[in-house]
Amino acid sequence: VDYAEARRRQAEKNRAATKSIQDVAPIPEIEDYLRRKACGAAFRLFCETYFPIAFHRAWSDDHLRVMAKIEKAVREGGLFAFAMPRGSGKTTLARCAALWAVLYGYRPFVCLIGAADDRAKELLLPIKKHVLENPLLLADFPEAVHPLRALENSSKRQLQQHCRGRLTHVHWGQSKLVFPTIEGEDLPAALREEGLEVSPSCGSIITTTSLDANMRGQQHTRVDGSIIRPSLTLLDDPQTRDSARSVDQTHKRLELLNGDVLGMAGPGEQISALMT
Repeated sequence: VDYAEARRRQAEKNRAATKSIQDVAPIPEIEDYLRRKACGAAFRLFCETYFPIAFHRAWSDDHLRVMAKIEKAVREGGLFAFAMPRGSGKTTLARCAALWAVLYGYRPFVCLIGAADDRAKELLLPIKKHVLENPLLLADFPEAVHPLRALENSSKRQLQQHCRGRLTHVHWGQSKLVFPTIEGEDLPAALREEGLEVSPSCGSIITTTSLDANMRGQQHTRVDGSIIRPSLTLLDDPQTRDSARSVDQTHKRLELLNGDVLGMAGPGEQISALMT
């Protein structure tokens, strides 16, 4: 009996220790809220401030026009395709646009689309790396980044992660990233002073897929039971070399773009889309 009781107590102790490790409270305070707000009003400033290594060269006039179009598509809506030379940063701009859209709550569901499945999976990797390693993102967006960083790049830790007993409902996968649900007293003071009850990125999603996949099933059920579909899609080089050589494949991809991609938002809804 003593042995069984000892095992029970040890099991309870282990569960308590595990639960303590899975608790991401307290959420750190925002280091510079004025800097964060300023970058929310200007996509160019967001890129320059939080990704100075990626954008260390001077902007060209083409870059400035592209960023203005990206900003309008994200905040107001619209369809925009742009072509730039290789190495000019168009894919990096698209990824930063996805982060900008979800961190500030402009778009709750962003879908990144590549030409093929292997390319699509690569689109999410740099975004996850920024979440894990970018110190300034953690400093100014702690309610979004701190819980994801606490996973330490392990999807096994996501199911029971919580903040003072409330699940964060994060998801850390190869083709899907769900930002934490942080609300109420757990929010940083600067957000509570603004009158916010939940974080701007609460439950926001970034997914990846390809034109070769079935894109019609892109949807996500939120904590409150509501179902949301992509409101912004970013297509990166949707044509492969093989498809570019084929008239039939080119027509097929155009049909996918005009049908499946632009219909991802659901019946009666208008999607915003950017294509490099």
